[in-house]
Amino acid sequence: MSTLDELVSKIKGYLKGMPLERVKLLTHEDFSRELGVDLKRLKPEWKDEVTRTLYKHGMSYRQIASILGRSMRDISRAVRGGCGGAWRRAPEGLTSVDVEVAKKAIQLMREGKVRNANDLVLELGLNLEQAKCLYDAIVDNERVITVSTVEAAQRIERSWKSVVKYSRRLEEEVESLKREVEECEKRAKDVVEGLKRDIEGEVKFVERFRGEAVKDLLKLQEVFTSLDIHVKTLMDFMSRVQELRERVERLEDGFKRLEECTSKIKEAEAGLKRMGMEISRLKGELNEMAVLKSLAYWLEVCLKPLTSSHYHYCRCAYEDEYGYCTVGWSAPLQGLEVKEVVEGGRKVYCVNVKDHRWICVTCPLYRPAWLNDFLKQVEKSSGSLKSGAELQYFDK
Repeated sequence: MSTLDELVSKIKGYLKGMPLERVKLLTHEDFSRELGVDLKRLKPEWKDEVTRTLYKHGMSYRQIASILGRSMRDISRAVRGGCGGAWRRAPEGLTSVDVEVAKKAIQLMREGKVRNANDLVLELGLNLEQAKCLYDAIVDNERVITVSTVEAAQRIERSWKSVVKYSRRLEEEVESLKREVEECEKRAKDVVEGLKRDIEGEVKFVERFRGEAVKDLLKLQEVFTSLDIHVKTLMDFMSRVQELRERVERLEDGFKRLEECTSKIKEAEAGLKRMGMEISRLKGELNEMAVLKSLAYWLEVCLKPLTSSHYHYCRCAYEDEYGYCTVGWSAPLQGLEVKEVVEGGRKVYCVNVKDHRWICVTCPLYRPAWLNDFLKQVEKSSGSLKSGAELQYFDK
């Protein structure tokens, strides 16, 4: 906090509008938390001004002393003014006052014989300045002592009232306990009397039936002997039952293992079934592979003349000099080399059979050169065989 005025204004703002009951409950921690300043570390002259401010807002000397960390005497001097300045301005006057003289002045003031500084001058022979300063100091001290005494008396009175109230309550509780004790004693006497009567009756009953009880005991002894035999028999039976139970447990374990084996067998059967299906599929594939192998062999046999040195005699009559089949297709065949030819205003696609001899083998129009020469000789001789040119085009 930079200035005293700022601190005092902040304290007034904090206490403004606060109920008196709440003000009387404030502590040093509350002010430190609200103001951000430790009031116990203020300068003495700042503490005087803060003391007067707190006192004006209804705080007691003791509460202010707890908040500021000051004595009751300092609080009283700050609130009521005192003569602290006079003592500081005239130390030579005070140093000349004897302690015994000051004690006597205090005694005279308490007895009512001195009411002002002039009376001290007359009674003790002091000069006026010493008397005035001594009188003001005693008055200030007496005020502090009076306040402390009054507060202590009030606390003692409150404590005494509490003690009286508590003692009355204790007396009432003692009376109540006395009454309860008396009632308990009465009930205990009644219970004891009742127990005595019951015991006497039981004793009479026992004496009356003692003889019969002896006979019953003998009978019970015989019964116990018989029970002993039955118990032994029962124990033997229980041991046999335990053996049977163990056998049953072993059988249950066997059944469990049998169930596990059965489930494993079922799983194996399912696996065998899947293997059979897979074998059937593999057989089908093997059959297909055999057919393909036969077909490959047949193609190899058929292609052998077309790839041998006698190719001139086996060459197809529809193959041109460049190795393209003159039988045109209406659309190009995917994956084969073709060339586009326009004949009669129509596009046809001729396949390169020179690099794909297997096409000639599988073509229904395949005609070897030697057969074509033979047919031409026959045609010349008979003139009845038509030319194969009408089969010039084959639609896909």
